Amino acid sequence: MKTITLRLILFIFFLGSGATFPLQSFGIIRDYQTTRMISTSGAGVASILMVDALFLNPATSAYFKENLIYAQHNNGKLKARSSTRPSNDQYPNDPGGFTLAATDSSSPIRGGFAYVNYDENDRTRERYSLNMSQAVSAGGAFGITHYYTIDKPIGLNKDAFHRTNLGIAFIQNERFSMGAVVNDIAQGQSEASTAIAGVQYLLSKNTVVMLDSGFNYRGSLSDSIFYRSAIQIKFLERVLVRAGIFNDKHFNTKGGSWGVSWVGPRFTIEFANLVTKRRDDLSVYLYENEAINEASFSFVLKL
Repeated sequence: MKTITLRLILFIFFLGSGATFPLQSFGIIRDYQTTRMISTSGAGVASILMVDALFLNPATSAYFKENLIYAQHNNGKLKARSSTRPSNDQYPNDPGGFTLAATDSSSPIRGGFAYVNYDENDRTRERYSLNMSQAVSAGGAFGITHYYTIDKPIGLNKDAFHRTNLGIAFIQNERFSMGAVVNDIAQGQSEASTAIAGVQYLLSKNTVVMLDSGFNYRGSLSDSIFYRSAIQIKFLERVLVRAGIFNDKHFNTKGGSWGVSWVGPRFTIEFANLVTKRRDDLSVYLYENEAINEASFSFVLKL
């Protein structure tokens, strides 16, 4: 009961804070992803995940009965800086940062808390995340995640704003699950207002495939649709290897990723690598021949 009360107090604090929704547009900065999400190119809306519920589908933490401590470090590099990049758009900060998170499943309302600090493009971002979820039917769950974000653009005043995401998940059987998310329901950030649906299917005892697709519901479907797909294969009971691809009209990017996890009885170690390129000449994030190569490491401790 104390845990539930604490979460509710924090949630009310986030909603009641004096920060306002910014009206101006922000420089492009992508949402932070966990190591596992990076390894699947962001796919996994229908995957049953605990820590990732803080960043992807808020509902999936409802299925877990473990308390976890999570630490992650990311770093990346803009490769082959293009000569066509304008002088006022020099991408001063390569992507990189860290995450600390904790999850709690000791009550019917499950979830967690995360702190993220990372740099990308022209800004530094701090984000506090609170997730709560609960099973609502046989196989079904509902969840909510709230972000309080502080952006610090280079040479400008900092901005503080809120964002709330809603998610649902449904486990049909041991082989098939579905999920859906509506991000930024208060529409505070135009680039973050996305709707995503996904499925996960167990092809065999050791092989899982994932497919997600979404779009920006404040823009044109044809101009903002994106998809992410991935496969996960288990080896030797404790080793998970993943690979994914994505194609994103919203940010005009595409790319691929891979990753590996070792899952022990008390802790898990993960590594992932992601390469992001531009889709076409309309990209305002990456220029000709440019790519971003990112690596991510994480450590998960079971309490």
